Amino acid sequence: MNSFKNKLLLSYITYGLALGLVAIFTVNKIQVSHVKEQYIINTVDQLTKQKAFLKNYTNNIEKKLFVIRDSKIFKQYLHDNSDSDISDLFTYIVNTSEDVMQLRYIDKNGFEKVRIDKTEKEPTPKLITSEELQDKSNRYYFKEIIAIDDKAKSWYSKIDLNIEHNQIEKPIKPVLRVGIPIFVENEKVGILIINISMKYFLNQISSVSLYNIYLIDNDGDFIIHPEKNRSWGKYLDTKYSVKNHFEDSYQSILNKDKYIGEGVYSALIDLDNGENIKMIIEPKYHKFKEQSLIQIYEMAFIMFLMILGSFPVAYTFSSRFGNLKAKVDRLKDSLEISVEEKTKKLQKLNETLEQRIEEEVKKNTEKEKQLLYQNRLAKMGEMISMIAHQWRQPLAAISSTVGAMKIDVMMGNYEKEFFEKSLGKITDYTQHLSATIDDFRGFFKDQKEEDEITLEEVVESSLGILSPTLIDKNIKLVKEYKCQKRFTSYSNELKQVVLNLIKNAEDVLLERNIINPTIYIKTYIQEDSHKYILEINDNAGGVPENIMNDIFMPYFSTKKSKDGTGLGLYMSKTIIEDHCHGKLSVKNNHVGAVFTIELSDI
Repeated sequence: MNSFKNKLLLSYITYGLALGLVAIFTVNKIQVSHVKEQYIINTVDQLTKQKAFLKNYTNNIEKKLFVIRDSKIFKQYLHDNSDSDISDLFTYIVNTSEDVMQLRYIDKNGFEKVRIDKTEKEPTPKLITSEELQDKSNRYYFKEIIAIDDKAKSWYSKIDLNIEHNQIEKPIKPVLRVGIPIFVENEKVGILIINISMKYFLNQISSVSLYNIYLIDNDGDFIIHPEKNRSWGKYLDTKYSVKNHFEDSYQSILNKDKYIGEGVYSALIDLDNGENIKMIIEPKYHKFKEQSLIQIYEMAFIMFLMILGSFPVAYTFSSRFGNLKAKVDRLKDSLEISVEEKTKKLQKLNETLEQRIEEEVKKNTEKEKQLLYQNRLAKMGEMISMIAHQWRQPLAAISSTVGAMKIDVMMGNYEKEFFEKSLGKITDYTQHLSATIDDFRGFFKDQKEEDEITLEEVVESSLGILSPTLIDKNIKLVKEYKCQKRFTSYSNELKQVVLNLIKNAEDVLLERNIINPTIYIKTYIQEDSHKYILEINDNAGGVPENIMNDIFMPYFSTKKSKDGTGLGLYMSKTIIEDHCHGKLSVKNNHVGAVFTIELSDI
């Protein structure tokens, strides 16, 4: 009898232990498989975002040079070689751009003519005196930039360490140089070159906690490595490259534009400088493996307590067959307590996992905000160009009026009535210039509270800035206003969206060389829903069907790389749908693309 009892007790314990272990490892395997799958999806998404971030980062650097080249101050400097204004312009650019460490104009013979320097230790821009300016005619960057014959082409160096007097500068300073040739009446007269500290950018892309991120150059040498002492591998005493680190997959990484392997993902990043930088992303599987092991240990400990706690019950059950119902009830209560404790532990683990995921989402949101801020700066650059276009006529008129007054004074023909009339004209012109500045400030002023507005006011405010360029480019405007009712919304943000949509229509009309280019603007109230509708329609032929579903995605752009950030329509949709609680959509009609904004009172 005792032998039977012992066997029954041993069988119960063995069965319970085996069942518990199977349950633990089954749950863990399912969890690990799910987490791995999610890691793969997130890694590919992370790779796409990091590539877009780098591309947008370098495009904005390039735009700075073209803005300087096309500025009136720089053109005047090339004409009369006056130093004061050009020094102020260069100093302003360096001072307002955190990552710009040096800006130079070098003449066609290789001599530095204007140079502004800045360092991390001395962040105040410094104008280099004429005695300190150097001959750079033998430097590789001067030779390569001065050889460019295309006015619209820019030049990029490789991402490299800053070298002074043939020695790597310590602490190391990763640098990217960007330059463009300068022409005066089709004659090449020099180059503009800007030195960008890549420290901020490299820190940004390598700061993701769930991934190891690597950058390698053409030769497979590491530019960035998660282990800092292995970054810039070609400069190390003991060379360390992708071949040493990824022994099984390095050939695929080097030879393929895109590679997805076992736990390794790589893609080519084209910087337009002949350098095929590769970005490699490697999920940190040990992070979730460690978490899985912790969960295994905790579940095993819980199971051990369950078995240990049920031992007296099993012994009693094997010894006595009386009061079976009471004993079963006690066993049930014991199991319920254990299950409840296990559930609480799993809930706690889930809460910590959610917290970690939330922290990662916040990090990615901050990067998204930085990209949106860069897009906003690009839009401000376009606005400044439009304002400059509007200022030409009143400034010319002021100059002409002052000239006429000056001639009368010199000739002694002072007439009070003429002078009063002339001063009135000058006052009108200056008020127009002031109003233009107010329009510009209003467009980019943060608006925390909604206000009352009509769709006609929104459109006319945007056209007040855009009309001169549309007229100058012979683009016809056809307006049909059928909605004068006032409603509550965020007027400044609506104006930014309308400005962006009209500017996009202008760009596509010019890009496709449309005969009789026309933009149609229509407002009305929808009868069934009583929504306020604004339609902006061009006659450029429409959006290709194969990209219709992609144009509101972040980083997607149909413009040339230097002209579009891929965030304009994405930001417009975010403003309309998230901030103004409306809807922004696109469709094609018989002449072109129709962008429709639907709004209600907030």
